Amino acid sequence: MEIKKETQLTTTENTEIVITNDNGLIKLENFADIKSRLTEALNKYTVELVDNDNIADAKAQRAELNKLEKAFANKRKDEQKRILAPFVEAEAQIKELEKIIKDLSMKIDNNIKAYESDERGVKYNEILAYYLTFNSPIALNTIWNEKWLNKTYKLYDIKTEIVGFIEASTRDLEYIETSVGNDDPALKMLVRETYIKHPDLIPAIDKAKAELAEQRLQIELAEKSGEVKDITITIRCNEPQWKALITYAQSLGIQIKKEV
Repeated sequence: MEIKKETQLTTTENTEIVITNDNGLIKLENFADIKSRLTEALNKYTVELVDNDNIADAKAQRAELNKLEKAFANKRKDEQKRILAPFVEAEAQIKELEKIIKDLSMKIDNNIKAYESDERGVKYNEILAYYLTFNSPIALNTIWNEKWLNKTYKLYDIKTEIVGFIEASTRDLEYIETSVGNDDPALKMLVRETYIKHPDLIPAIDKAKAELAEQRLQIELAEKSGEVKDITITIRCNEPQWKALITYAQSLGIQIKKEV
C-alpha cells in the first residue's frame, strides 16, 4: 500500500503564533489560519494499511508527526511562560501572605480543638459519674452514644435517656432472674451474661439458647467418643457461690467432686 506524503509540516519555525492580550483576554489570533494550514498538511499523510512494503515509511511519518506535536507543545509552554512572567513575583508574594493567614488560622484552630477536647472530656466525666450512681452491671460503653458529647446535646436530655435505659434494663434483668431458665440454671446465667454485653432481651435469649445447645452437643459428642477427662482446678469461693457453680456444672452434665 502506497503512503502519500506530498508536503511536510514538521516545524513551527515558519508558523508565527500570534497571541494577544486585550485587558486580560488572552487569545490565539491566527488560530483559524494555523488550523487550516495544519489540517491541509496533515491530510497529505495517508496510511490506510501498513504492510511489509511500507512499514518503514509509516514509522517515519509517525516520527515526523510526533516531532510536530512536540514542537507545538513547546511553543505553547514558551508562550505561557512569557505571558505569566510578570505575575511570577506577585504570585510568590500572594502565596507568602496566604501562608501568614493560614498559619494564624491553624493556631486558632488548634486552640479551639484543644478547648473543645477538654470540654468534651469534662462532659464525658459528668455523664460517667451520673451513670455510675445506678450501679448497673451493664458498662456505659455498651450503651454509649457518641452524639452525647456534641455541644448541642444537653446534659438533661442525656440523663433522661440514661434513666430510660436503666429502667428498661432493670425490668429485663428482673425478667431473666424470675422467668428465664428457672429449670435450667445454665441458661439463666448465659442469658444474663449475654444481655449484659448486648442489652436486647429477645436476641439475648435466642443467642444464649443457641450457644448453650451447641455447648451441650459438644459435651455429648465428647462423652460418646470417650474424650472425657479428669481436670483438677482450684476455685476460691464462698458457699453460696459454690452451690451456684455446682448447679451450673450439673446443668451441663459436668461432674464435680469437692475436696476440702
